Amino acid sequence: MDLKGKKEHARRLTLAHQVDPAGTLELCKTALETGSPEVKAAAIACLGQHEECLPLVMEQTNSKNKTLRAAALEALAPHDRPEIVKLFTTLISGKTLDVLAGPLRRTRNQLVLNSLLAEGKSSFESVLKGEQEQVPRLWEILNCVESRKDEKTEEFVLLCFNQFEKLSKVVPANTASVSSAELTTRLASLLSQIASPRSLEAVLAKRAALPAEAFSATFPERASGLVTSQSLRGVCAVAGAEEGG
Repeated sequence: MDLKGKKEHARRLTLAHQVDPAGTLELCKTALETGSPEVKAAAIACLGQHEECLPLVMEQTNSKNKTLRAAALEALAPHDRPEIVKLFTTLISGKTLDVLAGPLRRTRNQLVLNSLLAEGKSSFESVLKGEQEQVPRLWEILNCVESRKDEKTEEFVLLCFNQFEKLSKVVPANTASVSSAELTTRLASLLSQIASPRSLEAVLAKRAALPAEAFSATFPERASGLVTSQSLRGVCAVAGAEEGG
């Protein structure tokens, strides 16, 4: 294994750690110190699986290399230590969330989630007040909650979606950043990923007012003419049965 190597050697380090986590710990530490960026990123992911190595991973959140910062945040996301929670809540209030999207989709810490959703609600309220500069910020936050299906996230997405008519009045249809139709479609898509009866019914209830692409993002079969409104309600019923089971 060449610690100065590229992706292939990074994969070798990952595999070696999977086979023998304890036996490769020192190798991972050396890789973090002297390896190429690709190997360092792999080492960070490995070290993040060892509680005693988390301080080393924390140091990489200040790296000048964006890839290493992202790898460190990904590795820290599953952990609930106070210093990690503080780090994420501080970063959430920062200028950009681009490197946080992956980690925030994975975190299960309720304090971190609450901080993210509070930021999202604040951003959404600012957008409704006509503050156009908050539109990209809201888009970033929606990106951070993608694939999350917890109740708090669902409540936030529903809060925004149920007011999408207001978005069309304050967000230009054609803009250099994100249009009102794109925001609505994004919200509908998130609800389709959550796929609870409440989320799917919310989209059905507003289907007449939705942009065509937003409805098709939630019910692609409907867009292709393969199902009826009655069968769409059957989808909601099935979702309810699965949720209850």
